[in-house]
Amino acid sequence: MTPANPVPRYAMNRRAAWLPIACLLLGGGCATMDETQCQVTDWYQLGVEDGNKGYSTGRLDEHRSACAGIGVEPDAARYEEGRELGLQSYCVPSRGLQAGMRGEMYRSVCPESTRSDFLAAYRHGEKMHDVEDQIDDNRREINRIDGMLNDKKRSAGEKQQLYTRQQNLKRQNDQLRFEYDRLASQAGRFR
Repeated sequence: MTPANPVPRYAMNRRAAWLPIACLLLGGGCATMDETQCQVTDWYQLGVEDGNKGYSTGRLDEHRSACAGIGVEPDAARYEEGRELGLQSYCVPSRGLQAGMRGEMYRSVCPESTRSDFLAAYRHGEKMHDVEDQIDDNRREINRIDGMLNDKKRSAGEKQQLYTRQQNLKRQNDQLRFEYDRLASQAGRFR
């Protein structure tokens, strides 16, 4: 059952949800920069790189935290100037499509002038990603059922039910592959 107000993937995805936990388990080993990088960084260029990766302004706070221990304060104005330039490369439909297809999180960074085209492509890529995920999930379940069908301890009735389930999954995958191909053929409009 779908919740009444689901959180869209562009707000959060599974990998992004685990990142803070992974950082804690690694003992805080997720700093964005090391001491040397903090001392020699061209903040404008780092902003360009972060913008080109679709990072929000919160990324500067992460850099600030990474450099605080050695007393280096980021040049926020130069960083933001660079990030804005980087976002011009990021906030285009082709990059939206790629990000959606990879299941990446969208951080609501694109300016209003490019947002709708970016998000249309991003959502199309998300659909492709979701279909691909379902195909992979079904493939794993088909393989799992293969192992269960070879279990001599299972009754003929159980094996028949498993076989029927497996055939249904194979048919579903055929339909999903057709859907993926259809989406892929439409994706050209975003490239």
